[in-house]
Parts: sequence; C-alpha cells; structure tokens
Amino acid sequence: MNILLIDNKTSYLPHLESLLTKFGQVKVISSKYDFNEDDYNLVVLSGGHHTYITEHPEDYQKEIELVKKTNKPVLGVCLGAEIVSYAFGAKLSTLPDKQKGLVNVEVVNADGIFGETKIFTAYENHKIAIETLSEELHGLAKSETGYEVIKHKTKSIYGFQFHPEIFQDIAYGDEIFINTLNLLKKVD
Repeated sequence: MNILLIDNKTSYLPHLESLLTKFGQVKVISSKYDFNEDDYNLVVLSGGHHTYITEHPEDYQKEIELVKKTNKPVLGVCLGAEIVSYAFGAKLSTLPDKQKGLVNVEVVNADGIFGETKIFTAYENHKIAIETLSEELHGLAKSETGYEVIKHKTKSIYGFQFHPEIFQDIAYGDEIFINTLNLLKKVD
C-alpha cells in the first residue's frame, strides 16, 4: 500500500509515520506542497497545532478540496478529522479548554472498525470539537466533548478526533485505527 501522509505540523509525526509504516510505503509531505493523490492508495491528514481550521480555513484549502473530490480512501487524525468535517459542512466549535489526555469514547453506531468494543480509551490533544454532523457524515463514536470518530456515508473517508499514534500501550485508539487501515486495505 502506498500511503501519502500530509503533515499539518503535528508534533506526533514520527509516531503516526511509524504506525502507518506497518501497512506500506509512507511518503510524508507538508500541506504546503502540491501532490497527486492518484499515486497513492491512501491519504492520511495528520493533526497539527499551527492554526485552527475554524479561524483560518484558507490554510487548509488544498486538503479541503482533496477530501471533497477524491475517490481514494482518506483518514484524518485530529486536525485531519476537523478538515474532513469542515469539508462536508459539519459544525465545529472551539472548546473553552484544551482537551489533553486520555478520554473515554463511546461507540454510538456500530462499524467493523470497532469489533465488539462499545467503550474505549483514547488520547486527545485539541481545542476544536466536532459538534454537529452534516448529511454526508455519519457519527460512529463520541466523548463528552463531541464526535471522536466520523465516517463519510458513501466514500471511504474516516476522521479520528483523537490521536491513535499516542499511548499505544495504554489506549485503544491505535487498535481502532489499525482496524480501519485493514478495512481500507481490502477496499483498495
């Protein structure tokens, strides 16, 4: 599997790249560079803390357009999930305090990526919440601050508001992410 990892200036890049390398060749590029998603089987949008999409959507215009037009599988992590949400018209809001640490996530709609899991622990580090979804998105899991896992209703696009690449030894987010990668590998 050829994976394009678009780095939105995440401090967790080595962790995310390491997790993805288990599934194939990973090419990391900055969100500022041009790219051709046709050369890849999967596009991953990383997290980041440079600017909030709610305040500066123009900084993420290339990724927003990619998400809207591609037929390739896409996974968004944290900011990447916010980009997916924004692209399809979901309502994002700024939380009063940054959410950082382990949180409990409840599965609200069954999906193969969860197996039999109903509640799991994941690591968060964000200040934007995915509050309300559009007609094109389906909410799969939530925490007390908003949606944590979303899926496009007709495309192979998932968003994870948490960081599956962090605390892999004590959180369950990485297993959900790996299940999703295995599912998308079959789609390809």
